[in-house]
Amino acid sequence: IKALVGELFRDQQKMVLKEEIDVQYPDGRVKSKLLTVFLKNEEYIFENEAVLNYILSDGEEMVLMSDYLKIFGDDSSFTAEKNVEIDYDNQNFRGDKADYDGESEMMELTGNVEIEEDQDWVRSDRAVFNLKEGEEGYTAEGNVEVKMILD
Repeated sequence: IKALVGELFRDQQKMVLKEEIDVQYPDGRVKSKLLTVFLKNEEYIFENEAVLNYILSDGEEMVLMSDYLKIFGDDSSFTAEKNVEIDYDNQNFRGDKADYDGESEMMELTGNVEIEEDQDWVRSDRAVFNLKEGEEGYTAEGNVEVKMILD
């Protein structure tokens, strides 16, 4: 973990880092302007322009940007909120909240969901993505709108 400023609160088993946060771990890298670490629970909360470069089991990279990102250290699961944007496999996903399960490689995106690929798009209230190798795909639910250009 790298940062310009850091504070350790031993009695609370908490660490707060500020400015130019850069964290590398086996599944990827996270950058942000604020990081709060709860050492006992292995919870990492990145705030203020968090950018996660995450490597999936098939080697593909997913880039997630949000204003709030909470990573659970035990299984690489995470929750992202506020201005969530994801770039993955030539697609752009947006929503209010993303929940990712690192073991199953399933992600749920909720609230004002938009999925774009080239000129096509899908909008919905909720979408569930399977990011596991060989099973990639998604299901959109609730107020689904689709724009697809057919050749």
